[in-house]
Amino acid sequence: MNNEQLQRLLEQLDTAKNWEYPTGFDYLPKLRKLQLTVAVLQMETGLQLPVETGSAIQDAPFHSQVLLPGPDENSVNQVLRFSNFGELVALADEELIAPLLLATIVRLLANHGYVYVPEVVYNLEYTGKQVGIDPVLNWWQRFFEWM
Repeated sequence: MNNEQLQRLLEQLDTAKNWEYPTGFDYLPKLRKLQLTVAVLQMETGLQLPVETGSAIQDAPFHSQVLLPGPDENSVNQVLRFSNFGELVALADEELIAPLLLATIVRLLANHGYVYVPEVVYNLEYTGKQVGIDPVLNWWQRFFEWM
């Protein structure tokens, strides 16, 4: 998918009714799929990747996040977040991830039926349906950030 198609997909998945999850959202299949994907990612990279999910993720439009190592041992972990909407996944600060690791992540996500949303797309101005107390500035805030 190119960036324009991704933006259209984000707009299609957006809803004015539900902030945290769409109607009919089923957590358990999402969790099982995530666990399988992370297991394969760990095997391919040799990394131990902590996962935060369940009660660790509340008041958010995403159900889980995987902690990825930064570019060096002194850097903070980066987060790979799995949205409650569609099969969207995004990586915060993707420029801080080693290019080979990023390519592996994107490939494995696609192989497991996820749609990777790059930073250049999720940083686009939010043009969706949600309204609330605080304005939504971009697609990261809509699908990948705590409320």
